[in-house]
Amino acid sequence: MDVTKYIKSVLIIDDKQEEVQPLAEHLFSQDIYSTYVKPEDAKHQVFRNRQLIFCDLYLSDTATELQGHISELRSILKHVATPEFGSYGIVLWTSHIHHLDMVRQKIAIDKTAHVYEMPLFIVGLDKAEYLHRGSYDNILTELNQKLIEDKAAYFFMNWRHTVEIGADKALSDIYDLSPNYTSSNVDLKHLLYLLADNYSGVHVKGGSKYPNMYHDAYKAFDELLHENLVAKQVEDDVDIFDAVTTNPWSGRYEEELKNLGRLNSKILISTEDVNQEMILPGSVYAVKNGNDFLEITEKPEHSISIAIELTPPCDYAQNKKIISRLVGGFCVECPNIKADVNRLNEKYKSEANYRLWPIFWGESVKFICFDFKHLCGVSDEELKDVGKYELLFVAKNKLFADILQKFSSHAARLGVSAIIPS
Repeated sequence: MDVTKYIKSVLIIDDKQEEVQPLAEHLFSQDIYSTYVKPEDAKHQVFRNRQLIFCDLYLSDTATELQGHISELRSILKHVATPEFGSYGIVLWTSHIHHLDMVRQKIAIDKTAHVYEMPLFIVGLDKAEYLHRGSYDNILTELNQKLIEDKAAYFFMNWRHTVEIGADKALSDIYDLSPNYTSSNVDLKHLLYLLADNYSGVHVKGGSKYPNMYHDAYKAFDELLHENLVAKQVEDDVDIFDAVTTNPWSGRYEEELKNLGRLNSKILISTEDVNQEMILPGSVYAVKNGNDFLEITEKPEHSISIAIELTPPCDYAQNKKIISRLVGGFCVECPNIKADVNRLNEKYKSEANYRLWPIFWGESVKFICFDFKHLCGVSDEELKDVGKYELLFVAKNKLFADILQKFSSHAARLGVSAIIPS
């Protein structure tokens, strides 16, 4: 599969315009928008939505050593690769292709500190070879081969393209239901209303709305996008996985724990745009006032008391909630030794406990446990009081649904008390 056909825009950074002008012209002939900029000018312009950066390695007039040239490249990326720039890859367009691995190593240093938006991949093409040949006809073919060899780079390029296609199809499918532009505003708004109503299961009548209904309209549209993505992605015939996938952190448990914790956090919790004034099901709070109903008496040392809001989503959507239902628990630093983690996990293993680890939150990996026996109701006014409760993060739908289901099973468990001999 040719992933280069998904490339629409390129930024070219080089100190010698005459060497890259033929490249820019060839990209333009392939319907790829390209912008050339000198290294010194790249730090003073704003660029958006460029999928590739073609850049030379030797960009500085003052640097005499390789390290200096790489530092100049990193300095340029700091100004160019802003959040508005979007996700991108770097094509190191240089006559010194043997320095490619060194460039990758140095740019990777900036990833931890998140100095700028990091490239998805860094591949190299030999500028000298193309200058000698005087032809750029096969440059996209060679670039495509580089990306296919880098399976992760290929996957992300292809995934991004399918998202764009899926979004376009979701929009078209709904817009096609209202071909009349004179009434499309009313028609489409009603269609979105029906989608939101169906998504939430609230089923309001007479065109009435419930609080935050527009949030459910977005979620319903997200589901339409997901269906389109699945349909498009099954067409991909490039398997990115080897017969056996190697664990790069094997033997380094602390590093593995930290990376898995970060991945779990991306999947399971949201820390962005959390708002103490908006009480959402799945919100997790630090309990700061010593609420006896929520306090786990035998929690680990140096742990903090937490609570999760478990109001059923339908009550929230219909604004029928009378009081927030909280389940207490604790959050503690996750041990970085496997045996210690196993002991901690085993100690709190119970049908009444919901254990979650590893989760990277704050600045470290955490072990979280909710105890379904510790339940109480709290008013919204009290829950918004930062002196009593501090909003930490919100459980995403998958995690919240699992906690709610297991809590409901525990709360509704049946039992028969038989009379037995003393």
